[in-house]
Amino acid sequence: MKKLFFYLLIAIFFLSCNGTKKIQKLAQNPGNVKKLNLRFHRMNEIPPEIGRLFALEELNLSNNRLKELPDEIGNLTKLNKLILFHNKLESLPASIGNLTELKQFSASSNQLQTLPYEIGNLQKLEKLRLKQNKLIEIPPSIQHLQQLNLFDLSYNKLQKLPDEIGELRNLEVLYLSNNHLSKLPKEIGSLEKLKFLYIGKNNLAELPDELGNLQQLIELDISRSGVLLAVPVSLRELSRLEYIYIDNNTIIDYNFRKANPRLHIIVR
Repeated sequence: MKKLFFYLLIAIFFLSCNGTKKIQKLAQNPGNVKKLNLRFHRMNEIPPEIGRLFALEELNLSNNRLKELPDEIGNLTKLNKLILFHNKLESLPASIGNLTELKQFSASSNQLQTLPYEIGNLQKLEKLRLKQNKLIEIPPSIQHLQQLNLFDLSYNKLQKLPDEIGELRNLEVLYLSNNHLSKLPKEIGSLEKLKFLYIGKNNLAELPDELGNLQQLIELDISRSGVLLAVPVSLRELSRLEYIYIDNNTIIDYNFRKANPRLHIIVR
């Protein structure tokens, strides 16, 4: 058994070394490197040579042991896809804001407690996945992510949302479930293209009437998002709404179905 454990440690060591050596080797001829996949390499750190890969467009560092990223990551200005899923990241460097070509960014399943203000520089970002972290708040600079259509903030520790979230006018899918939210800003009603909104398992005292402005909304999950939470009557006006997920404590006027025959009210 001890031998098996020893050989396992050796294998992990070589995997980590292989990842570092691969980056260092590619950095010698960086112009040809457009995609780099280093997932499951047991890497504890990324060498600064990563910043030499100036032609890189896709980078996958998922399922490693990274606690931080080097500032040189900000040199990858042609990057359009960055996957950091399932590491141990506690923060992101401010230089992440230099990745202005980024369209897809996933940092789910890490230990992030904050986001740098510079994340607002990623104005071409379309999909931002930050599920299962330890985020308490989101910087107001997210208002600049005007191309964002999917934003996953579920399973964090969010206590509030910035009013600026209402500026994400192209957002279609918003995951806020399993947080510590006590209220939603009324500006959420300005998300004119929103189709799917998931806010279940929070601590909401009420829902803003402005949810009734979400004319494109198809699916709404408010199950277990607050004790005796009342569904705003304004939601009756949402003709495209097909599913509302509630719980046994949710207060809802069942005349909703008369106003919208296609609506399914599902108790979870």
